[in-house]
Amino acid sequence: MPAFLRPGDRTTGSYAPRSARPVAAPAAHVCCTHFLVRTDVLDDAVVLRLSGELDRAAVPCLLHAVERALVRGRHRLVLDMEALRFCDAGGVGGLITARRAAEAVAVRMFVARPSRLLRRLLSLCRVSACFPTLP
Repeated sequence: MPAFLRPGDRTTGSYAPRSARPVAAPAAHVCCTHFLVRTDVLDDAVVLRLSGELDRAAVPCLLHAVERALVRGRHRLVLDMEALRFCDAGGVGGLITARRAAEAVAVRMFVARPSRLLRRLLSLCRVSACFPTLP
């Protein structure tokens, strides 16, 4: 279990079907059946490029990728959401958990290129201020 999760957290993956659990793939990819995370390491940031559908079943994949990114010792974590086609309230919960994990190790987390619909969802959930956006 990732260090930033507590027993009983809804994001521990106990509800996720076996096919949706994180699978190690070559070239720093983390994926499940409908969600993919590619990792790029820059000088002062780790960029996680999210694609597919970020729903409750994909949250363990996201958190696994975030945990791997945070141990790289960079000062910034950027979630590039240009290729994200869908996000629901479960996905927003995963983003909040990811942000808390980053804060716990003094890493600033940013969102890059969110769609108009994702910005609207974050606003409706009243968490848009928690996710600074990069141009």
